[in-house]
Amino acid sequence: MTDSSIDRRAPARLDGSDAFDRERGRLVSIAYRMLGSRAEAEDIVQDAWLKWQASDRAAFLQPVAWLTTVVTRLSIDRLRALRTEHAAREKGVLPEPWLDPVVPSAEDRVLDGAQLSYGLMLLLDRLSPDARAAFLLREGFDCDYETIGAALGKPADHCRQLIHRAKARLARAGAPLKPNDFDRQRTVVEHLRAAIDAQDATALLAVLDGARVVADAPEPIGVSAVARILAANARVAASGTETVSSIAHARPAFIAETVSFGVEAGVALVLHGEITALCVPWFDRDDALTLYVVSRPSSLARANRMLGHAAIARLIARIALNAPSARNVCGAEIALA
Repeated sequence: MTDSSIDRRAPARLDGSDAFDRERGRLVSIAYRMLGSRAEAEDIVQDAWLKWQASDRAAFLQPVAWLTTVVTRLSIDRLRALRTEHAAREKGVLPEPWLDPVVPSAEDRVLDGAQLSYGLMLLLDRLSPDARAAFLLREGFDCDYETIGAALGKPADHCRQLIHRAKARLARAGAPLKPNDFDRQRTVVEHLRAAIDAQDATALLAVLDGARVVADAPEPIGVSAVARILAANARVAASGTETVSSIAHARPAFIAETVSFGVEAGVALVLHGEITALCVPWFDRDDALTLYVVSRPSSLARANRMLGHAAIARLIARIALNAPSARNVCGAEIALA
């Protein structure tokens, strides 16, 4: 869950106009982990860039620490505003999964090094903004307590206690005592994808038996009976045979595809080249399965921009025709396995 090499790769002192660019990936990663949205994270980093441009950079003894502090404090302020506006979990908005692009960017590579599971991202909403920032800087980016204290404007000992209490609260909420078994998670993903794709009610029952479905759509998304079940109200559990078995009567027009984000995997429901939902399984500390379903268009906008409507449509058409061997995603030609 940590990667101390992130800090070691960053130079102790940065000079010149490219200094911010060298740190940009790390800064986006911090903001994303705080806010659960890549769009919000990029806005935060843009604000930090403006502050960087307006500052006397020649006077900085530790520009990396300065940038970390600015992004952390901007993220804390934004998170407080979101919670005040009831625009986060109260309205059922789930974090936006950070999908892997065909060619990872610098921030994607840094984010992979600071990987936190999607389920843990959700549990972080139980923490105060300060505690969330302290926990993420320590566990996700291996910052020392002095650096965290400087970023939060609090004594290092206070930050140590914040992190200790945060870990205890997350443990009570069901956070795993050890990292998720991602091989097991990917197995669930493949079984889920195959069951949805084949409309195999028996297999789907086996995958979701005893599971809990948490979705961000207050109403069914209407793509098909399958999508309606997967994107049901967050209060609905998908352990009842009547609920899940109704999927057998559906004949959806979408395709279920496996997607990756960091070390995790999920299922994307694709209709006419557009991702309409992302499904992410996660095991808690008691090995109970929860299926998170992200279907709000605002949360899927970046995924659809990154993968490209036309590129996905062409790929689906080629697969349907059993055409050979290459696909074009975002202008990059890559071979099909």
